[in-house]
Amino acid sequence: MDRFSGKSISKSTAKRYWTCYNHLEQFLKEVYKTEDFRMKDIDHQFITRFEYFLKTSRKCNHNSALKYATILKNSSYSTSQSMDGQGSFL
Repeated sequence: MDRFSGKSISKSTAKRYWTCYNHLEQFLKEVYKTEDFRMKDIDHQFITRFEYFLKTSRKCNHNSALKYATILKNSSYSTSQSMDGQGSFL
């Protein structure tokens, strides 16, 4: 079990999630000059900028960048489903 997901996932999936997390941390520091960002504020423009950052600054190929963007999209979608209107977890 990986503490990131709270459920059983493979080691390679956990590694991919943590790599995405690390890229996202760097993206927030370099592009938004912050270490924190509200999940409910993640929109299409944010995802597009993240994908561009991955391809340019992180030198990820197209498929890798799309995988990380998809992980972020799915995470933000599932998080928004479990949050109340104030942006906090229930």
